[in-house]
Parts: sequence; C-alpha cells; structure tokens
Amino acid sequence: MLKTRSILWSIAFTLALSSCSSCKKEEPQPDPLPPESQSGRMIVACRINNKSWVVDQSKTFPNKPILVDYDSSTKDFSIIVFKLLENNQTENLTIRLKNFDKIGEYPTIATNNGYSSTGYYRDINKCTHELFSEGKVTITKFDKVNKIIAGRFEFYSPAKVIGNNCKSNDLKITNGFFDVQY
Repeated sequence: MLKTRSILWSIAFTLALSSCSSCKKEEPQPDPLPPESQSGRMIVACRINNKSWVVDQSKTFPNKPILVDYDSSTKDFSIIVFKLLENNQTENLTIRLKNFDKIGEYPTIATNNGYSSTGYYRDINKCTHELFSEGKVTITKFDKVNKIIAGRFEFYSPAKVIGNNCKSNDLKITNGFFDVQY
C-alpha cells in the first residue's frame, strides 16, 4: 500500500511539473518571410527588430513601391522600398552600394568617398535610422543581360536617429533579401 501511494505521488508530481512547464509564456514567432528568389520578381523582405517586413511589388500593382537604380558608369546601385501601412502611412528602407560590379560581400566600411554600402530606414514616425555602423550587403546574383540583381543584407544601428521627436533606439535588420530588376 505504501509502495502504491509512493508511485501515485510520483505520477502526480510528474504531471504537475509537466503541466507547469506548459504554462510558460512562449515568445510569439514573427510571421515567416517568403522564400528567397533570384528571378527579378521585385521583392524585398527582412526582419526589423524581429518583425517581418515584406514588400512584394507583384502584390501592389499598379503601385511601384520598389525603386531600383544601377549606374554601370559609376558602379552605384540603390534600392528604395516604400511600405504602405494600414493607416496610409509609409515606412521606407534604402540600400546603397558604391563601386558595385560583381557578386560578393559589401560591408559597411567607411571610404574616402563615403561608405561602400549604406542603408537608411525611415519608420512610421518619420524618424530616419542610419544603417552604416555595422552591416553588410551580399550580392548573390548579378545578371547584366536580364538586368537582375539579387542578394542578402543585414544592418545594426545603435541608437542614432535623425528627426524631430524621435526616440533613439537600436535597430536590427536581419534575414534581409532582395530580388530586383533594374
């Protein structure tokens, strides 16, 4: 009888512990990002402070929220992306590369002429975050015939914000990718 009680208490204790572990509040997972591509489908996606941020131009027709420029004479490449929010306000993300002419990694390194790669993010409050303190842009496809540029990016901006009434807070952009035509 004593052995049976011990076994029952052990089972009850184990069940109580397992039910308490399921009481832990799990962090909500961000919405998944779409799959990366290299076909010129006009998409830019990333996580901004762990929140999904996606602009897919095929889903915003006739608007063109992704502006792309590549100048082969200066080797400058830029993407400016506008995201329309539910309240008709916008956020935008800018990525710029200087001296870009091949597949490879372009870190945010200061040069005599500015930065080799830079980024800017303007949030809903019209506060601009300069994204050239830490980060990189990696070009994974550069197709001059079909005019397609695809790649990945990540930036970290410690509390440096430009704008009136803007709160200085760190900004982390991860898992970024783009697939654009110029």
